[in-house]
Amino acid sequence: GFWGDFRGQPIESNWQCIMPALASPRLAPSSLRAAAEASAPLFEELRASTEVEVIGWQGKRFQVNALTSSPVTRVPLTTFPDSWPYGSADFRRSNEDDDFTFYNQGASMATHIDETSKKAIAGFYASHFQQAVQGNFSVLEIQSSWVSHYPPHLKARRVAIIGMVHSELAANKQATERTVQNLNTNPSLPYNDGAFDFITSLVSVEYLTKPEQVFREMYRVLKPGGVAIVSFTDRSFVGKAVAIWAEDLKDGVGHSQIVGNYFKFCPENSWENITSLDLSPSSRSGEPLWVVTAVKAAAPVYKTVEKTLLIRPPRKPDFAAPITESLPPPPPAEQELPSILQERLEAKFVESTLKSALPTPQRKSGWLLCHDIKNTIAVKLANTAVGTLLGNLFWKNRFLNIVGGELRVQTEASTPPLLCLPLKEIDEVLLQGKLFAAHCCTPQAFVQFWAASLAEAEEWATAIRRSVAFALSSNLPRGWDVQAMLSNNTSTRRLVHKEVLPAAATPICQRLVDHCYICKSTKDRRSFIPLRLQLVDVVRVQNGSAWIDYSNARARVRLSPGPAAQLQGSEAPVIPLVGAGIDDDNSCRPARNWGLEQMPVLTSTLQNQQLLQLLGGELDSASNEQWLFHGTSFHGVQGISDEEFRLDFAGSHRGTLYGKGIYLAECASKADEYAEPDEEGFCYMLLCRATLGKVLQCVDKSPRSDILEVCKASGYNSLCGDRWTAVHTFREFVFFDPNQVYPAFIFRYRRWNEATFCQTLRQAVESKDQDTLSRLIKVGACLTDEHPEQAVRNRLALVMGAGVSTIVELCRCLGDHRVRIRRAALLTLFQIAINMHTFSNESADLAKAVPTLIDSLSDPVPEIRRQAAQCLEKLGKCSLTAVPSLIKGLEDLDPGVRAAAAQALCKFGKQASAGLTALLHLTTDAVDDVRKAAVIAVGCIGKNGSLDKKVTTLQSCLKDSSNAVRCAAATSLGKVGGSAAIDDLAAMLTDKEVTVRTAAADALGYFGLASANVVSPLALLLKDPEQQVRLAAATSLRALGIHAAQAQIALGECLRVEKDLQVRLVSLSALPRLWGRNERAGGHAVQALLRALEDANPEIRAAAAEALSDMASLGQLMANTPQVEAAMMMRMKDGDATVNRFAQACLDHIHPKATESVQSKQAPKAVQSWRRTEGQMMKIRASINAENEK
Repeated sequence: GFWGDFRGQPIESNWQCIMPALASPRLAPSSLRAAAEASAPLFEELRASTEVEVIGWQGKRFQVNALTSSPVTRVPLTTFPDSWPYGSADFRRSNEDDDFTFYNQGASMATHIDETSKKAIAGFYASHFQQAVQGNFSVLEIQSSWVSHYPPHLKARRVAIIGMVHSELAANKQATERTVQNLNTNPSLPYNDGAFDFITSLVSVEYLTKPEQVFREMYRVLKPGGVAIVSFTDRSFVGKAVAIWAEDLKDGVGHSQIVGNYFKFCPENSWENITSLDLSPSSRSGEPLWVVTAVKAAAPVYKTVEKTLLIRPPRKPDFAAPITESLPPPPPAEQELPSILQERLEAKFVESTLKSALPTPQRKSGWLLCHDIKNTIAVKLANTAVGTLLGNLFWKNRFLNIVGGELRVQTEASTPPLLCLPLKEIDEVLLQGKLFAAHCCTPQAFVQFWAASLAEAEEWATAIRRSVAFALSSNLPRGWDVQAMLSNNTSTRRLVHKEVLPAAATPICQRLVDHCYICKSTKDRRSFIPLRLQLVDVVRVQNGSAWIDYSNARARVRLSPGPAAQLQGSEAPVIPLVGAGIDDDNSCRPARNWGLEQMPVLTSTLQNQQLLQLLGGELDSASNEQWLFHGTSFHGVQGISDEEFRLDFAGSHRGTLYGKGIYLAECASKADEYAEPDEEGFCYMLLCRATLGKVLQCVDKSPRSDILEVCKASGYNSLCGDRWTAVHTFREFVFFDPNQVYPAFIFRYRRWNEATFCQTLRQAVESKDQDTLSRLIKVGACLTDEHPEQAVRNRLALVMGAGVSTIVELCRCLGDHRVRIRRAALLTLFQIAINMHTFSNESADLAKAVPTLIDSLSDPVPEIRRQAAQCLEKLGKCSLTAVPSLIKGLEDLDPGVRAAAAQALCKFGKQASAGLTALLHLTTDAVDDVRKAAVIAVGCIGKNGSLDKKVTTLQSCLKDSSNAVRCAAATSLGKVGGSAAIDDLAAMLTDKEVTVRTAAADALGYFGLASANVVSPLALLLKDPEQQVRLAAATSLRALGIHAAQAQIALGECLRVEKDLQVRLVSLSALPRLWGRNERAGGHAVQALLRALEDANPEIRAAAAEALSDMASLGQLMANTPQVEAAMMMRMKDGDATVNRFAQACLDHIHPKATESVQSKQAPKAVQSWRRTEGQMMKIRASINAENEK
């Protein structure tokens, strides 16, 4: 229903341009028609003899073949699968560009079915609509356009349409109401439960990326016994069609099965009489058309979306049963978690709360003492004089009559009234003993009546209140207690009632506060940053006059050129948004008139039906109505709820960055910055209905002082101060008309500090309070991600990972519909995994998250998939079952996900060898980070698989344009043993990049004897100007050992001139390894070590003494023994104990004692004989790497 006529061409010419690029020939209409022509006579004969009976509205059966312009045949649906058969990958699209931009750019008044199909679908609709009560049924069309193809003379009471192109919706002549909404980003339908008799969707179901949520919403808003009709052809926008639709080659039958599965599982087993029909014309020239219908069950069956919320207890062991028993024992019943039970109780509470009966008017008449009081002195005097002779001056016997929407005061029953008080204008009815009074606004009057008895006075007061309540109820929200408002017991103002909601309402509203709490702080905050705002109670404000003013302002905004007109792409006016001192080039910019599609108001993104009903139902999208917060003090809350917002008080509590206006926030944390605690520590904020209308969005750090005046003069209804974009804090909404804001609820709450939050979380874990735990874990996960202090984030991560119950709840958060919650849960699991390795904790609890993390690898949001792969990487070996999914992630469309999957596979080594082919393919990826991660993973897999192929691929990567990839390739070649690439690595030793020389030098140390020819180039690197290059060269020479004996002079010279301590220490440890046992050491090496014994640094002296001790133990000193012995005798007087110890060890090796002959054969590992084989050398190299990592 969103299709457009691109570039003004006819729709058929568009298809001729689009079809050659299709990946699947199934979607080409020409090929389908050609295939169908061969069997056309057979189908014509079959259709001519077929009569199809269908079940429609309220279960009525009727024939449809005689009512449509095309023959009708039933399309058989195969057996439905046992569970939801699709994953997130099935709903991806080749064109993921913004839907609003795509469809609005191609908007046109074109139809996307031919004339035969138009007649067929209109007749089919008529056959269903005729079963309902004519003139009294309602229809909803989702994904609608400029024409709905309903019957021309549609007799529906209500026709609602929802789509994405405002110009097309506005041109739909059959619609009575229109809504602009993208169901792919916001699948919630903005209608009440059971609002429609029929729901239709024409040639648009293939574009739904969230069909499960949309079909659940269709079920919700449909009346029991209502019918849903989904129709489609063989045409579509290929780039916007979901993968499961484009890949199915069965055309009408296969697509009918897909839609049938949608009905079957959304919600599961709740739709009845799922029927698929073929309405394709019998002629060969017409286009095929298929329809799938379903009826909502009479008794709705709702099931939760998250399957993890339903748990099945373990079965008890089966004991021996009697032979006569023929039936198996019944399966155990499903048990619901406390959080689900709590949601059911909340839904029951909301339903009972909103079922307040509409008061019935009561006609009543009779004689009473009456007096019209004009001032307070007369009131007191008249009340004192009642029943006395003086009272006759004030009180007169009058005939009181409630009739015709008026309270009439007459001298006689048949005479004209002395006073007429319209019931709609009465705002107060008081009762005190036998006296009752009524106050009227227009005309201004305050009338008192005196009854003969208390019962009569109460009866009259009740009758007046009921009649006034009935008269006012049409202008006030559903559920308001108008009679209580007239009593005026909870406020100093007339027609105001503040109702303290029952305790069951508090956790419902707490969800909204938690959802809208973002842990940030600005300069407006004058207290600590709370971790949570814990609601204590909720008060519903029922202010009659304020509501009427708000309703009038909302209607005025709705009728003005609103945001929908701006969605058409009309040119925005250029308005200066910044003050003086900014460059002229930036002083003016096009204003963003609406600006809330890409980042909707935070309060509107929480999907909770109980909260929606408690707050008063759906908001008015035509006027851009939203829920927003306003924080203030206790007296401020009372004053605003009694007398509405006042502009003259603007700025009295805090500054006014954007000028004098009413400031509201979408984040509860921002509103809390303005709240002030009372004597008992309670804080207060208002939850307000706000009509945004046409919004001007200001993103400047220093807005001009008259921005509000500019906003008003330009025809905008409100201003969005986007500090999120400017300085990454919060967005504030500013109103210059106080009537556009209505204070609907008062929240009283306490601020939780870190200690309170952690203590409550621990108590919930210990007491197994599942409901509290499920709420706190989501809050804690967000805090672990968002809190500005790193220390607090780390402590919260430790608390969150304290038990298996918290891990399980974090896994449930990964199924939340909000990306922010899923992201926070993943980051928390990631931090827990880091803490697990830091503190060497057991990973058994965290391993329970692996299946959920695997599911997150198919999340529709790339960031979630990437973080899931990173989390699996941190879990290491305990996430071994994720290897197949990670290998699949190597083919992800997002480069970040591919890189993260490759990095995660590095942790599994040879156990990830199944992904070697995919990794080798990724080494040619277009993204540098992906190539680097793939090259590193190839090296980590080691020598498993085809060694030649890996070496060849890594050799080609040595010539990559990215230095990071070249370094990774060099390192991986060393790990896999690719000695064939030694010459290439040697050439890299002279590269101009420091990191490349370092990586090449480090890799050459892995090859043993094969690297003998490159010892000289490595020795030359000991003079490199960069410390890390010299260190890598010394480390490799140490690893090469006896194969690098020719480097003794270079190492000795390095000891003499080198200033870096780490390089000198590595060089010292390398010298003893250049010769084998009983081989004479070079004189240059011994002399260099002897010079190092005189160094001023005790670490260098100790390392030199240790090296000489090793050489003595291996018999390498030979002719140099006397000189070394003399030097060691001198070192015995050294002031450093470590030097003394190694000097004594060297002397003991030179002159071993007889009693220690056995001990000398069991020398410590530090002085064991060096390896003679390359295998032993590789083991030593691994130990060196381990030491460096530590």
